[in-house]
Amino acid sequence: MLGIANAILKPILALLTLPLIIVTLGFFLLAINIAMVALAEWIAPNFSIDGFWTYVGVVVIIWVVNWAAYRLIDDLEDRFPRARVVG
Repeated sequence: MLGIANAILKPILALLTLPLIIVTLGFFLLAINIAMVALAEWIAPNFSIDGFWTYVGVVVIIWVVNWAAYRLIDDLEDRFPRARVVG
């Protein structure tokens, strides 16, 4: 559910709130991510988060996991480059 919300709603919200994101130097992205987690909690059964700081902790964990996954993918792409197709 979180993946769907991030794929569809997050880009729209980020575009609509771009001036606020720029003024807060990106800090408002934290609020958007918290909103995406809250939406996933509201829609998904048997998924519950209580308290503002728990939401912040969940978002930080998601950021760390995404960062680590991107680093791993970049390292794998550097080690095993794709073959070029010459046409």
